[in-house]
Amino acid sequence: MFSIKSLGYKNNSKIRKTLEEVDKTQFIGLKTIHWGIECYHRALKQLCGINKFIVRKSEGILNHFFSSLRAFIKLELMRYKELIDKMTLVRKSLL
Repeated sequence: MFSIKSLGYKNNSKIRKTLEEVDKTQFIGLKTIHWGIECYHRALKQLCGINKFIVRKSEGILNHFFSSLRAFIKLELMRYKELIDKMTLVRKSLL
């Protein structure tokens, strides 16, 4: 599990000091990267169903995981090639 102590910080004062040293452009850059990661996780969960598997054997879990990642990559390629505008629109059309 992720914790402050696992990052090497013993208390919150070092974190506050580090955050105060970040200027606005660095913060916006980090926020953009963070948002991209959030969109990736949301798409994997909601559109590709990575967390909805009913198998118990490791082979089945790996197959489901691989299939979900492959579906995400295909959706990203479709979005990149401008075949779809947004991934969420694909989900709505499937329902």
